[in-house]
Amino acid sequence: MEKEIRIEEVDEKKYQEDLANQKEDWEKELEDRKKNPEKYMARGGIKKRYLSATLKDIKLPPRIIKVAEQFIEGKIQGLFLTGTVGSGKTYLACAIARELVMQGKNIRFKSAPEFFEDIRATFNGKGSEYEIINRFSKTNYLIIDDLGTEKVSDFTLDRLYLIIDHRYSDELPTIITSNLTLNDIKNKIHDRIASRISEMCETIVMPNKDLRIELNI
Repeated sequence: MEKEIRIEEVDEKKYQEDLANQKEDWEKELEDRKKNPEKYMARGGIKKRYLSATLKDIKLPPRIIKVAEQFIEGKIQGLFLTGTVGSGKTYLACAIARELVMQGKNIRFKSAPEFFEDIRATFNGKGSEYEIINRFSKTNYLIIDDLGTEKVSDFTLDRLYLIIDHRYSDELPTIITSNLTLNDIKNKIHDRIASRISEMCETIVMPNKDLRIELNI
């Protein structure tokens, strides 16, 4: 008499096979991430100029590197990188992104001017404001670059505040770079954005030197 095979046993076997296949696929992807992090950095929105950014190449005080490493390790929710033009804010943010990508994390990079342009485009029916806000609110790791480089309406700034506030409430890792200090953002741009950044981010003041010249970027 043939052994009766119960449906539950078949389902459990298929489930275990699917798990094994998923694990194998993930291990292959993780290996690829370690060998080709630039591919995943670019996929996350990082521009070609910064795809080669690495922590080992950037000459910064040990205290700054230590804070960056704490963020990578998940000990800090956010980083606010502030400093003069060319001080290496974007480079450092992208170097951190490289480390995250190699660990299997998904990152999304967006300059503030590009974000505001995307929001303004929805006024003319191009794209969905809801989808934009939802995408950046929920992505695993978000880098907002160059906050404060252009003047925008209060309405558009409120859209950015919604994203930052959502990430603050859900404790999602976030990096924000700006030529402005938090006081500048509070007084010149948006006091609630400044407040949320101060609450969720560790502030790194970049050295007052042109790192672009040193790194040839």
